[in-house]
Amino acid sequence: IIVTQETRLHMSEATSINTTVMFADICDSTLLFSKLGDEKAYSLIAQALNLAGGLIKNHNGMVLRTKGDDVLCIFANPEDALNASLAIHDEICMHRLPDLAVSIGLSSGSALLAQGDIQGDTVNIAARLASFAKAGQTLVSSHTIDILDHPHSSMIRPFGAITLKGKSAPVSTFELLNNSESDEITQVGPAPLHFSHSNRMSLKFQ
Repeated sequence: IIVTQETRLHMSEATSINTTVMFADICDSTLLFSKLGDEKAYSLIAQALNLAGGLIKNHNGMVLRTKGDDVLCIFANPEDALNASLAIHDEICMHRLPDLAVSIGLSSGSALLAQGDIQGDTVNIAARLASFAKAGQTLVSSHTIDILDHPHSSMIRPFGAITLKGKSAPVSTFELLNNSESDEITQVGPAPLHFSHSNRMSLKFQ
């Protein structure tokens, strides 16, 4: 089933779909209330969630619910989910609301859609990744990476296997980088014993 904006969500029975789930969570919302006061913090969070919802829809996603300081949505195309994630970090946190940061989790697979809500292991993984991610970070499960038409190799780097609450085995994850981050990436891996040209390394600091 391909989920579109016209999909009927209010169904009496659960329907199994293949989708990409996004959880976007505003970081340190409790601190915002303490720092700014209830009314101003509430207004700021509401504004951020509204902006996120608009960006999600602009990237062909469907917002299922907002609750407190997070938003849950789904995408038929995982590429759209990645682009929406980048737009949320860039448009909201870098330009419109620089005092806020968002952590995002993405995972793809089967899920149960019923009465305007979605449930299942894919949803749980996305939620756990969002809670594990730090401010301004998007963590993506290997289930999403495996089905991408275009791997975004310059925008994605392995984050490693992490243990998520409720999962018996570690989950292989990746980090989605924005354009500025992808220009300068340090990755650690095995080095060859023999160098084809030179074994000299030059470092320039500042």
